Amino acid sequence: MEERDVAVVGTSVLSALTVLSLSRDHGKSVLFVTDRSRPYRLTRDLPANFGFFLNPHAWQVLKSCRDEAQHLINEAGGRGLIKRRDLHIAAVSGAGAQALDHVTQLARFYGYESESVPVEQVIKPRASGVVRGVMSFDPARFWLKFFGRINSDKITIADFANMSVGFGTSGGAEIRANEQTFRAKRIALIDSEAISHYCPDDLLSGCFETGQDSVIGLTQRSRQRETLFVPEFNLRQFVSGRFARVIGLRGSLDEALSNAAGLLSDFEPGQINALSTRSSLAVKGGGPLAGRAGAGSPLLIAGFGLTAPFLAPALARLIAESLRPEEERLFEGIRPDPDLQRKVRDLPIPMSRTAEVA
Repeated sequence: MEERDVAVVGTSVLSALTVLSLSRDHGKSVLFVTDRSRPYRLTRDLPANFGFFLNPHAWQVLKSCRDEAQHLINEAGGRGLIKRRDLHIAAVSGAGAQALDHVTQLARFYGYESESVPVEQVIKPRASGVVRGVMSFDPARFWLKFFGRINSDKITIADFANMSVGFGTSGGAEIRANEQTFRAKRIALIDSEAISHYCPDDLLSGCFETGQDSVIGLTQRSRQRETLFVPEFNLRQFVSGRFARVIGLRGSLDEALSNAAGLLSDFEPGQINALSTRSSLAVKGGGPLAGRAGAGSPLLIAGFGLTAPFLAPALARLIAESLRPEEERLFEGIRPDPDLQRKVRDLPIPMSRTAEVA
């Protein structure tokens, strides 16, 4: 049996960057259980919680992590991957307009240029605004470079589709992957795909609710803007890989197509050349989640949405138990619910799930 300091299970860009930070910045040996087919799939990275942008502690941590995250992304995905773009946000309800006003004020306080501007491509918005100079990058281009650039003897990559796990009483786990058995002192499940396959049922029902996410790839660019976020419909429009335009939405494909047509004036179904849907998880209560729910629980990280890759340094410190004071304040408010913690403290050990991935 091979020993590892940490096991990270995840198929998102956030999980990859967190693994790199753990090995490079904290000297941890890491078993990374992921999906090597990621570069060839329609992106599944969707925004999950606009509420995270309403938290002043979140902006403070994002600002403190900015340089570290940029170095990680350059190392893993190559220099020139990060671009600065204007993030356009539209609200279609009164509550959404109030939230948007709060976000633009926070953005200005933490050094971003932001303002209210019209978003003509959204039909009848209550309010719209822009946060300028937001760092972003193409997930598809990142994954194409990642596996070829990571040459660390501290990182072992295992196949997500053929893994089984038993959780220990102190937050560790025993993992069977690549026809080998590994024992990790700590384990983190990052984002909905990993959590839905491997999280114990008690935690799933206590922390998450199920739904669907859909992604539409189109061959034509938007006449207006490349990056748009409509929080109430969890709609994000962006550019990715071989697609001139990608639209991500919460809901089934039928719902996604109907909402895209209703919200975007330049949406043309005849330009669709890729469709993808999958079951997904959302954190109960609408906010992100990071932490453990009792002694036998894995560390769960989910719901950070648009900002996720740029929080990787802070989340690596959470796993390595070396948080900065401002990070302590942020994560204290988004740990699993205390009532849930009491329920799962004495869950039977080991708890195991085996994924069935096509």
